[in-house]
This record gives sequence, C-alpha cells and structure tokens, in this order.
Amino acid sequence: FDYSDQMGVTLEYPYFWALGEDTDVLLSPRLMSRQGGLFAAEVTHRFSNGTVRARVAAVYQLDRSAFTGTVGDRDWRGAFQTTGSFVPIPQWSAGWSYTAFTDAAFLPDYKLASGVNSVNEVYLTHLSSDYYGDFRLQQFNLLGNVTPLQQQQHAKALPNIKASSVTDLPGDL
Repeated sequence: FDYSDQMGVTLEYPYFWALGEDTDVLLSPRLMSRQGGLFAAEVTHRFSNGTVRARVAAVYQLDRSAFTGTVGDRDWRGAFQTTGSFVPIPQWSAGWSYTAFTDAAFLPDYKLASGVNSVNEVYLTHLSSDYYGDFRLQQFNLLGNVTPLQQQQHAKALPNIKASSVTDLPGDL
C-alpha cells in the first residue's frame, strides 16, 4: 500500500512464478486510484555460468495532469531494462546492462529505480592473483525531469580501459 498526490492510493501485489529450476517470472501489477494500472514483469534465467534478466513496466496514465509541466505529461509511459553477467572462462567475467524508457522521469516517478542515473554498458573483466583488466563501453542516462535534448547534452564516456599487474621479482629485489 502507498499514497502520493500524483498516484493516489496504490496497491501492488507481486506474484512469483517459477517456470523451472533455472527460470522465474515476477509479475507486479499495481493499481492506483489516480493513474490506473501499471503492469510490471521481470524474467530471470540462470545458466551454469551466468544470469540474464529482463524487466518491463508500462502504464496508461488516467490523469496525466498530475505530471503537467514535466516530461511525464503523456498518456503512455514505460521502460525496458535488461542485464546479463557471465563467467565464460575462469578469471573472466562479461556482461551488460541496458535501459530504454519513454521519458527519463518514468522510473523515479513510479519508484521503479533509485538514484539519479542509469548506465547502459557492456563490459569484460579479468581478475587473477597478479593481473586485473577491465574494459567498458558506457552511456550514462540522467533520470528525472530531463528532456531528450538535455539527455543529449549530457557528457559521453569514451571506452574505459583499466589494467594493473603485479610481478614477483626473484630473490630479495
């Protein structure tokens, strides 16, 4: 249960469904007295060497005037998120995270994300007792009342590469 001026009285009832030993679904329908129904679902699939997750959420706002003057002033709002992480071979990890949304305020307005940004990225990391290497391609997205033009003006990240190595020298050197 929850209440806010923009949503009204809110009731959310999550339902967990195990499709098998390695796949599950979390359905989270939400009824709001002012905005109507929000549908959210998350599917998680686990492999022997990793996990893939996809989340979707959407709402047709019954009272869009609750968001007048913001980027959320629209009928349909929603988001899609996916993440994956794998250990393809020992000492290596790889993965991604990606978020797409109708407007940058959807996730925080409906309390589906915390923080002020989301990061779309692809990464590859190596970690052993004597070496660390990390390669990432990243895009930072501001969350909140941010227009697409403001989002485009946000700083871009070049590929990020970090590495360090430890070498044991023979003898007392």
